Amino acid sequence: MRNKLHTTLICLLLTACTQGPSGTSDDDGTATDTVSSEQPLGSEDADSPLAYLKEYGGKMSFQTDFFESEPFNTRLKALLGNKHKAILRDLSVQGPIAAEGGTVSVHGCRPHNCGEVETMVYVDLATENILVGYLQDGFVSAFNEHPLVEGQYPKTFTEWAGKHLIKIGKTTGGVKDTVATGKFVWVEWKRAPEIMRNALKKVRSGNEGTGYELVLEAMEEGCSVLLAQHDLNGDGKPGVLVRNEDCSFYCGSAGCNMVAYDGGRKLYFNDQEPNAARPGKGGVVTSQGVLIPLQ
Repeated sequence: MRNKLHTTLICLLLTACTQGPSGTSDDDGTATDTVSSEQPLGSEDADSPLAYLKEYGGKMSFQTDFFESEPFNTRLKALLGNKHKAILRDLSVQGPIAAEGGTVSVHGCRPHNCGEVETMVYVDLATENILVGYLQDGFVSAFNEHPLVEGQYPKTFTEWAGKHLIKIGKTTGGVKDTVATGKFVWVEWKRAPEIMRNALKKVRSGNEGTGYELVLEAMEEGCSVLLAQHDLNGDGKPGVLVRNEDCSFYCGSAGCNMVAYDGGRKLYFNDQEPNAARPGKGGVVTSQGVLIPLQ
């Protein structure tokens, strides 16, 4: 009996030496490391109702039920409302889902229009917050389940959004020039002269259509639209400016969107105090005293 136990113990030890961590070995007896496809969740986010989203890490959302899974699907629809389909549609060209630490994120763009129309979805499991960024017309609209102020946005999100805002002249990225050349007289869309509204039919905003079409789209999203005219480039002919207000789709932490078209050029920026914006030399001077030039 003693010899039998001794023999069994030797066999077990030999087996342990020739097997890898997962219980497999190569034909030559060399141990082979295999990593489980299901990594354990950290204790800090294991209790989150959305913790299961980490299992999608490294996969493409359109090849899985990532956006249809519950309760993520219900919460995302509640957050985005009637913009849900449009925003996710502009995520169709994308990279794999990233699951790092206590966060899950994915970003992508509209086909043939990357860099102009993009979407970022970011989930923080520790704070139980879903954050969605939507880039369109040169600025980013942010949608949060929990209120965030500027400076609280995660680094992954700001690195994605920040370059676009600076690119189009965010209020902190222009040329310092406090010299204004007058003031704007804003008129509600429905009370604006026909000639002013029709002028927007002659200008285009990238691949998104005419300025007129973008105004109609903004009003469908519930925005209040105001117009103004001013000669920004000094050619003696007035350009047209558009302000979108009172809607989350065109307003974010940096304020609401303003667009100007003049002489075949345009500019975009957000301003938290749009009434304080003034005409400048070749552009618009923001409420912070920054000149955003026509481009």
